Amino acid sequence: MKPYRVKHKASGLYYQPRSNGNNLSKTGKVYMNGRDVLEGTDTFVFISFNKRCRLCKEYLKYFPTLEPFHIYMVGRVPKYEFEKEEL
Repeated sequence: MKPYRVKHKASGLYYQPRSNGNNLSKTGKVYMNGRDVLEGTDTFVFISFNKRCRLCKEYLKYFPTLEPFHIYMVGRVPKYEFEKEEL
């Protein structure tokens, strides 16, 4: 299997698993084994942005369903808004 990243189609940001902070970035995580966030049974991907970071200010317009939670903007984004991009 070729290495790939999981990309949000509209914003061009890549998914990276994080339990706190931003789980979308400009570089993302490179997957090698086919086990990623798109493989699960959920129909959505949980997204969180730190409201204070520059990335949130630039890209929040692509995620209108996110809601404030302490210093984060959090919410669910449908999986069909993501794609696998081979490297």
